[in-house]
Amino acid sequence: MQKLLLVLAGTALGITAAAAPATAQGRGWEDPQCSLNTSHFLVNGALLYLRNAARTRFPDQRTRDLHDAKNDLIQALQQNQTANPAVWYFLGRYYEVTNDVPGADSAYARAQQLAPECAADIQRHRRGIWVPIVNGGVSAMRAGNMDDALTRFRDANSVYRGDPSASFYMANIFGQKGQTDSAIAYYRSAIE
Repeated sequence: MQKLLLVLAGTALGITAAAAPATAQGRGWEDPQCSLNTSHFLVNGALLYLRNAARTRFPDQRTRDLHDAKNDLIQALQQNQTANPAVWYFLGRYYEVTNDVPGADSAYARAQQLAPECAADIQRHRRGIWVPIVNGGVSAMRAGNMDDALTRFRDANSVYRGDPSASFYMANIFGQKGQTDSAIAYYRSAIE
């Protein structure tokens, strides 16, 4: 069993996560790929602020637009828009852009619960958050910092479980540490 775990661990070092799909991070704005109700003035305002933040080349303007988008979304929630999936979706986008993984996870979960037809779009954004976290874990693993790698892989699994790589890498690390039970558990998780 130990030999198998070591062979698999060596194989894992040659695997890297694929590039993230285009998102609001880094290349401008991409409209939602599902139908959302943005007719409430605060929701529409937040959409415009997020779009502007993604398109501006001025960091101070981006910061202001992101701040205003979050304020509009919070106010929308305070004005009985809690059942509007657009509020939660755009909160997820805000948290995604500001690298708040738990916030994005929570907001996207609520958006998907309220608008299941947006599931594919939300999962694409979750994966966009996941890829750099997994790649950071792979870098930490290659540098020999296994504790940091495990933390990153756990964070990655918290936001997106549609790819087995993070669980596979954790299984390999636990196998290298001689923690066979944990390794087997994560291999099973990767298979599932």
